[in-house]
Amino acid sequence: EVRAASGVDGHRMWARRRVGLQSSTPTVDNQYLYYLAGGTIQILDRNTGDTVGSVVDPDADGTPMPGSQTVAIGSHGNLVSHAYRAGRGPRLSSYDIASRTRVWASPIAYNQFYAVAEGVIYATRNSPTPALDALDENTGQVLWSWSLPPDDQQNRFTGNVVATRDAVFLSTLATGGTA
Repeated sequence: EVRAASGVDGHRMWARRRVGLQSSTPTVDNQYLYYLAGGTIQILDRNTGDTVGSVVDPDADGTPMPGSQTVAIGSHGNLVSHAYRAGRGPRLSSYDIASRTRVWASPIAYNQFYAVAEGVIYATRNSPTPALDALDENTGQVLWSWSLPPDDQQNRFTGNVVATRDAVFLSTLATGGTA
């Protein structure tokens, strides 16, 4: 279920059965609640829980993506989310909220946690070479990349990405070896 609770006294305002089996954390704006449901992003009225619509992802095959996911609200009337297809992996996509259409999809598979700030999407990838990419929120084009320093003996990104006005925080992991 997707549930809404009062911020004043905690009582349940509404509950709705979820669409799909995707583990997804809801995201809200002033009007709507959004959550990933396999091959769609579901849109509910945040006050009533009524279904408003959905955005179909033409790149997703409906397979629930491994791990929990979320939808991020962009700064240009858009949503940013993963498009998942079994055997291909998760690609970041941007969707126009008003027209409910996909604007772009990345050609690269990105890890499940990313951040959106000031018109830039910060996303990590672990292959072919581990890197943090900064993508233009409007086009999906990579603006710059940062790779893990070899001297640090870290070879993988893990966990959340957090972006502020002038810094990006992330975590890394050493797998295998003696690091």
